[in-house]
Amino acid sequence: MGKHNYDYKSRDFGSTYALLLEEEKGAHDKLWAFVKAFEPALVTDKKGKPVLDTEGEPVTEPHFINTHNLVVSVTPYFY
Repeated sequence: MGKHNYDYKSRDFGSTYALLLEEEKGAHDKLWAFVKAFEPALVTDKKGKPVLDTEGEPVTEPHFINTHNLVVSVTPYFY
C-alpha cells in the first residue's frame, strides 16, 4: 500500500530554490512577485481612522492570502 500525505513529515514537502527545476523557479518567482506586491493593511478604529503606534506611525497588518483560491483558479493573478 502506498504512502499518504500524512505519512510524510513537513520537511519532505520543502525544497531550496537552488534545487528547483527552471520551470519551478519561474513559477516561484511569479508567486513571490505577486505576494511581495501586497501593501500592508492599515489598522483602523471603529470610526475608520488609522490607528497610530507610539511613534505616530500608522499600524499595519498583513493581508490574508487565500491560497486555496489561488491554487484552484483558472487564471491566477500572478500569471
